[in-house]
Amino acid sequence: MKVLKMSHHSRAVRAPALYLACLTTGTGPRLLLEVVAEAVLKGRVFMPSQVKLGELLHRDRRTIIRWAKAASARGWLRVVRRGKKLTNLYLLSRALWRRLTGQTKPKLPSELQETLWRIGLRIGVAGERMRAAGVRSSG
Repeated sequence: MKVLKMSHHSRAVRAPALYLACLTTGTGPRLLLEVVAEAVLKGRVFMPSQVKLGELLHRDRRTIIRWAKAASARGWLRVVRRGKKLTNLYLLSRALWRRLTGQTKPKLPSELQETLWRIGLRIGVAGERMRAAGVRSSG
């Protein structure tokens, strides 16, 4: 049996269920993402058949296909076709995985930078700490 390595999947995860629950999409694609994320966190390669996924989520095979297309269109899920009569390989996109593991910093709108800097100084946060968090002063 061939073992696949997921080099971009790290073990340190910070509240993935909360992040996935806040995604702006239907419940179905989120459920599919949660199932894939759970398998990846356990270090497994996730490649069940669409029928098996349908049984797991109590839905029809066609619904699973629709959910996978919706999650792929948003850039959250990669579905790798392995060949005729073989099951697909389901991977979380690198961008989504970086967000789940905290490897990318959230981007602050430029309109808020100066305001956040002033608030931080008022409450006693050091400038170095604010810069490390991604807040910049205009001056």
